[in-house]
Amino acid sequence: MSSDASAAVRAATARINAAWRERRYDDLCQMFAEDMVFTLPGFSGLLQGREAIVASYREFIERVTLTSYREEQLVVHVWGDTAVASYRWDMAWLAGGVPNHETGHDVFAFRQHTNGTWLAIWRTMTFDQKNP
Repeated sequence: MSSDASAAVRAATARINAAWRERRYDDLCQMFAEDMVFTLPGFSGLLQGREAIVASYREFIERVTLTSYREEQLVVHVWGDTAVASYRWDMAWLAGGVPNHETGHDVFAFRQHTNGTWLAIWRTMTFDQKNP
């Protein structure tokens, strides 16, 4: 695995997460392939296309107040022009004044574009099970 490619995918992952948290939707759009797919948690459905996926980020962050967000354990695997990045996240937010907290994992697949940039082509996320 190329350390340059791994570093580039790590940077792309960081840019995606900064863009949605900072409500920079145009920037977020530039980090997703036009035909990107987001498989919803629990494989309960999917969103297809960059515009629909960016809209889902916008819908979430515009209706909540993010109070904390942390990522850890980022792991990147690269095979030629394809890569997978996965990490654990911990997030708290207020929705309608009600506090919420979730933890889970995100998995992104990336493809290297002909200009050298890495674009996300697929994403899924999981939520950790809550203890009763």
